[in-house]
Amino acid sequence: MHRVRFIVGGLTLLICCQASVAQESQEELLGKAADAAQQRDSKAAVRWATQAIDAGDAPPVAFYLRGRERLRLAEFSQAVDDFDQYIRLKPAIATRMWERGIACYYAGNFKEGVQQFRDYQTYHGNDVENAVWFVACLAKVDGLKKAQTQILPIPFDRRVPMMEIYNLYRGAGTAEQVMEAVKKGDPTPQQLNDRLMYAHLYLGLYYELLGDEAKSLAHVKTCAEQHKNGNYMWDVARVHAAARSATAKSPPKPDSNR
Repeated sequence: MHRVRFIVGGLTLLICCQASVAQESQEELLGKAADAAQQRDSKAAVRWATQAIDAGDAPPVAFYLRGRERLRLAEFSQAVDDFDQYIRLKPAIATRMWERGIACYYAGNFKEGVQQFRDYQTYHGNDVENAVWFVACLAKVDGLKKAQTQILPIPFDRRVPMMEIYNLYRGAGTAEQVMEAVKKGDPTPQQLNDRLMYAHLYLGLYYELLGDEAKSLAHVKTCAEQHKNGNYMWDVARVHAAARSATAKSPPKPDSNR
């Protein structure tokens, strides 16, 4: 998502500013966590961040860092817990926490996700992705048709194919229109890859809301396997594909009445 970018170099500087001289070892642990996150080693990042947090009086950003990396590891409930603690320690950030909303969706905390994305709208009111995740969470509560009628208003998100995705989620567009839009304006190979990443991610999420597991998984796998770009939302597609694939392969539970 193109909001509140997670700049690891800046994060390291922030940690250094927040940590006292007496907490030098904690500062070093958080620096290692930030470095591991930059290297996409989420397990190491969580391990270092946890050690820093366990040392006591950790700065708020430590919970944000660990929450983001836990989401990358598909540890959804734990990610929500970390984001909640981050907000408790830094209440002013609450409306900006789109990552928490996504973690809520995958953790099954749909009502909390609805409220998180509604709150984010007050911070950034022109982000199609926020509107999409709002619909996704609300659809799990009230059904897709009703959720579409309550989609958050987006005047114009200039990223292609965001407005076509928005029309799809509000019930006024098609998947074909989304895929046609990615080719607009003769994009460079990198631009096309980025557009296809978003298109397949949000088509996959849309088909999940429709209950079409096969189409949903096909799109999200295409996103994860063919359109890697280092964006955090690509990580969301990756963990989505892995989680849904694992569910699809799980054997049916035995009937408890037998």
